[in-house]
Amino acid sequence: MAVIAALAAGEVEGVVGMSGGLVGGLSEMLGKSSLARGVKVEIGTREAAIDLYLTVEYGARIPVVAQRVQEGVKRAVEEMTGLKVVEVNIHVQGLQAAGSEETGRKRPLG
Repeated sequence: MAVIAALAAGEVEGVVGMSGGLVGGLSEMLGKSSLARGVKVEIGTREAAIDLYLTVEYGARIPVVAQRVQEGVKRAVEEMTGLKVVEVNIHVQGLQAAGSEETGRKRPLG
């Protein structure tokens, strides 16, 4: 489910990456990269709550990006798992300039 959420978040304009935090950083240092980096999922029998830790493109409207990520992730997870997503919490961990060498992405601002 975390991979579904990460892929859906990555499709939103203005999202340039996921931030893994301490656990993600340790995994990368050990040579284990994960598609689910920057995603925390709590799953019940019928419901799920998701926390996403994002890096957003500098100049993008963060509230708009966050709302689009919430909608896209909720839709993707519900369609693919059948679980009801009750929360999609967005944590912006940083900003990054458009087209920087780290991401190689070039997207319009706004």
